Amino acid sequence: MMKRALFFFISIFFLGSCSISYVTFSSESKSWKGQYKGHIKDDSEDGVFTFQYKGGDGNTEFKNLEIAINGAFSTMTQTSENHKGAKVEMKSSCVSCAPLSRFNGQ
Repeated sequence: MMKRALFFFISIFFLGSCSISYVTFSSESKSWKGQYKGHIKDDSEDGVFTFQYKGGDGNTEFKNLEIAINGAFSTMTQTSENHKGAKVEMKSSCVSCAPLSRFNGQ
C-alpha cells in the first residue's frame, strides 16, 4: 500500500512539472481579421500569426506589404513586394524564453 501511495505522488509530481498549454488570441478591424495560435511548453513557445483581408480572396494582390508585430522583447517583421492572396501567415517560436502565458498570469 505504501509503494502505491509513493508511486501515485511521484507520478503526480512528474505530470505537474510538464505543463503544456494552448493559447488563441484574435481581433478584427473594419478590413482585417487577425489571430494568434500558440503552443506553450515549459520555457518555449511555437505559434502562428494569421491575418486575413476581409474583402479579398485568392486573387487579391498587395504591393509592398509590411507587417510588424511588436512583442515584449522583440519585433517581428515580414515584408513582401508582391503578395498574392488575402491571407498572410507568420510563424513564431522561441526557446528559453518567457512565453506569453507568463505575462497573462497563467
